[in-house]
Amino acid sequence: MADYILSGESVMDLPYEYAKSRDISVIFYQYEADGNKYDDVMERDPKAMEQFYGFIDAGHIPGTSQINQFTYEEYFRKLLGEGKDVLHLCLSTGFTGSYQNAVNAAEELKEEFPERKLYVIDTLCGCGGLGLYTDNVADKRDEGLGIDELYAWAMDHRLCVQHLFTNPDLSYFKRTGRLSGPAAALASVLNIVPVMHLNAEGRLIAYDKFRGKKKAYQHFIDRMAELADCGEDYSGKCFINHARCPEDAQMIRDMLKERFPKMPEPRVGDIGTIIASHCGPGTISFYFTGRDRG
Repeated sequence: MADYILSGESVMDLPYEYAKSRDISVIFYQYEADGNKYDDVMERDPKAMEQFYGFIDAGHIPGTSQINQFTYEEYFRKLLGEGKDVLHLCLSTGFTGSYQNAVNAAEELKEEFPERKLYVIDTLCGCGGLGLYTDNVADKRDEGLGIDELYAWAMDHRLCVQHLFTNPDLSYFKRTGRLSGPAAALASVLNIVPVMHLNAEGRLIAYDKFRGKKKAYQHFIDRMAELADCGEDYSGKCFINHARCPEDAQMIRDMLKERFPKMPEPRVGDIGTIIASHCGPGTISFYFTGRDRG
């Protein structure tokens, strides 16, 4: 076992029990709906996602916020108090400003724990891509890398996780004001499906569109063959996350298994409450290791 703590954030969208089994400590984001705050659950409560989508169905659009500096300080203090160094992996600054709060918290704790190291990384990853990145970092830790070596490796590989997203249903973007009513209506009539990726700055960017979700999904498979390590001989991990559309996730999983026969079984899971608060039901995303996004 490593003599330091690997730490991540709930928006990695992996089951909490899996993160725990990999010896990854987790700090939790929260969302707000109907005047109350709720923890991002990472599948700890089987009814939590049903409750979350119930708010959306009732017209209560969930809100999210950064993890503040005080919360990071309390969290890091507990970890450092165990007498170990810490490597913490933050959600991309392309999604949130939480990273700077974590950096400020780490700076405040230097005087209290002068003998300890606390590395904070802006991963430039999000959602299941952050999960895949965190999982890969845990693999390198388990290979025996010390915290300094692992920090260097993690920094060098932030852009190696490819993120692909789409949502054939643009009604949520209309409801949240991210897309005008006329634009959403036109896209619906024409069956236009936008496709997005994370760029080198860790920001979600729309880069193309297709007529129909099946063509969009096929584009993703083709895109993976182009970008993945070893192309169609890719043998690394692949994560698929969805926002209340498991049938579509299964469709993509089957397409991937046919195109990439050397790849292990893809991990399929929910897009968690925090990211789903912004992208809405119907979103599909998947992640793999490949060409540097830079």
